[in-house]
Amino acid sequence: MPALSLISMIDMQKADTRGHAARVALLADRMGEAMGLGAEERSCLRLAGLAHDLGKIDIPENVLAKAGLLTTEERLIVERHPILSATMVSLLTGAQGVMEAVLYHHERWDGTGYPYGLRGEAIPLAARILCLADSYDAMVCDRPYRLALTCEEARAELACGAGAQFDPRLVPLFVAISRR
Repeated sequence: MPALSLISMIDMQKADTRGHAARVALLADRMGEAMGLGAEERSCLRLAGLAHDLGKIDIPENVLAKAGLLTTEERLIVERHPILSATMVSLLTGAQGVMEAVLYHHERWDGTGYPYGLRGEAIPLAARILCLADSYDAMVCDRPYRLALTCEEARAELACGAGAQFDPRLVPLFVAISRR
């Protein structure tokens, strides 16, 4: 089965996140276009956007759909998903750039992210872009633990996270492309 078909099939399985991967891929691609990235880099962003949460198929539904705070054990289970996603991507595509973007998309600019606590420029550019696209789409959609923010509220959250969660140089451009 082609990798994109598998990714699409998984994305359609959960009603609460249906379409999330496609929206993240589109936002990441638009960001790449606005940055003047080449066709290969943009293709990497699109595929990484589609594949970034593949590893969530290994997370029990009761953890993914939990409305309250996660326990330490549950949080550790969730934090494994980028590693599993990256492993699956490497098996499906063999694309190093896609695998790295997926693996590091929950790293934070200030070094407090996961799975490895990378900081700043040590986080690959594609992962920093994917982090913005993933975070923005998650904010503007209802989740089991909270209602969706408006687009303006989500943009304000991104701005507040510049320099902590997000690359401060990328946030203004992402906010601009998310308005289109």
